[in-house]
Amino acid sequence: MSRFKGSKREKQLAQRWREDERHRTLEFWAQYFSAAAEIEWLTGKNSRDWIADFEYLTSRRGFDKVLEQVVDNG
Repeated sequence: MSRFKGSKREKQLAQRWREDERHRTLEFWAQYFSAAAEIEWLTGKNSRDWIADFEYLTSRRGFDKVLEQVVDNG
């Protein structure tokens, strides 16, 4: 049994996966997490030394912020 089965993380990831056909590949998620790793404020380079975790990155808010950052800078 999966460690995250039934968790908030699993539900959030499933929501992101289902909401857009483009999100339904492992390639998309590899690119998404690679892009997130390049965003300084998500990796601790912020005033609170806060680092984004999986739950944040799959939340509606976090997901949108990462995609906005990528679009604005890409």
